[in-house]
Amino acid sequence: MINLYLLMILILKIILILMKLYFIEIETKQEI
Repeated sequence: MINLYLLMILILKIILILMKLYFIEIETKQEI
């Protein structure tokens, strides 16, 4: 059985990574 606490941490990490990639993309678009 998957630990719910670990699952939530994993989801939060994925969200943070996606947010970083999203903001990096916005910054590069503004520079152009």
